[in-house]
Amino acid sequence: MGTAIFLIVLFGVYHLYDACQLTFWKAKARAELQQDVRSALERMRRELRMAGYDPSATGQVAVQNPASSSLEFITDADDSTTSELVRYDRDSAAKTLRRTVKSWTGTGWGTASVTTLATHVESLTFQYYPSAAVPGLNRIQVTIRVSQVVPTQPAQQYQVSTEVFLRNL
Repeated sequence: MGTAIFLIVLFGVYHLYDACQLTFWKAKARAELQQDVRSALERMRRELRMAGYDPSATGQVAVQNPASSSLEFITDADDSTTSELVRYDRDSAAKTLRRTVKSWTGTGWGTASVTTLATHVESLTFQYYPSAAVPGLNRIQVTIRVSQVVPTQPAQQYQVSTEVFLRNL
């Protein structure tokens, strides 16, 4: 009889441990997801604020090919006093947020360097203000939505958004 009670208590403790373990992994996955997307958004915000700073005097438009799902702009991204063309977009196949940088060579843009900033990216949206094909652009709103599947749980979604006022336009 004592063995049966012991087994019942042990079974209850195991289920409690299992539930706590699942909660821990779910919270850890969400925290990592949030941190990745916040870091990516902060980097984008910092670089976008400097859009239009063109130390190489390329003579090109500061914000190029503005679209709702990608953005390309000229800045000094690495404080090297050389202009860089920076592009942010989403790789829909891999569901990643990409940052592509090309340095000014004196006659054109050099070889692209591509970096993945965040994974599990469901959408990346840019809104430009004022709008109507972007005349008088002075502000950009960036929204990133990410989603991650945790085993035995529904997909966890998280969205971050920021507005960036462009200093150098």
